[in-house]
Formats: sequence, structure tokens, C-alpha cells
Amino acid sequence: MPARPGPRGGHKLTGQILTWAEAQLAADPALRPAALAGPIEGEFGARVHPRSIERALTRRREHPKSR
Repeated sequence: MPARPGPRGGHKLTGQILTWAEAQLAADPALRPAALAGPIEGEFGARVHPRSIERALTRRREHPKSR
């Protein structure tokens, strides 16, 4: 059976975007990762699902060497 076409993983959430998101969360502890979807689209032009942001930040915290 052939492999499914298409990208695998969060190709829209680059290291630059995740670094920016972590800085925003550090500056405002009451801010939720899902609330960054709109600001990310405004700042970087990347339209991402709120859950994708949460998953990407969790992966980044679990594997800090992949930064």
C-alpha cells in the first residue's frame, strides 16, 4: 500500500514561532497556548489550530534538544 501523501507534523509552527509563543506565555502566566492562534496569524501570517499550538509546545518542552 502506498504511503499517504502530504506533510507530517507541524510544518507551519517553525522554531521562530514557537520561541515567540514561549516568550508570550512567559510574559503573561494567565495566557493559554490556545489563545495564541489569533496573534500568531497576525504576527506571522500562519493560520494554525489552537490544539496544534498546545501539542507543539508540549513536544518542545519534552524534547528541548530539538530547538
